[in-house]
Amino acid sequence: MLKDISGLLVVRACGGRDLTVVQRIGKQDPYLEFKLGDENQRTHTDNNGGQKPTWGQAVKFDLNNERELLVKCIDKNPVHDSHIGQTEILLDPVLENHQYDGWFMIKNRDSPAGEIYLELTFYPSVRPT
Repeated sequence: MLKDISGLLVVRACGGRDLTVVQRIGKQDPYLEFKLGDENQRTHTDNNGGQKPTWGQAVKFDLNNERELLVKCIDKNPVHDSHIGQTEILLDPVLENHQYDGWFMIKNRDSPAGEIYLELTFYPSVRPT
């Protein structure tokens, strides 16, 4: 069991597949929002990314005992953005192995809404001896 954990969490958002279409006209413009504790980050918008967006962007978080990362996939719109789906990622495998890459299913109201590929890397803080 992990106890006090602190360090740097780097999340590389690679892309998505089979995203639910929430935009009526044209291709949707997806981006990802991340929340770890009180800190929020987001990717750039993949304009016309449609159901298979590509972000290729990393975000960084100072991690202090947080165990879950909330990820939301959102369609950027001129008037108001539309929720595509979300997932909560338990970080224990990343904290234990320092790396975890894979496809994560996102859901919208318990219905599958596609998948996002993330590369998660944890760099623990060095404690003085």
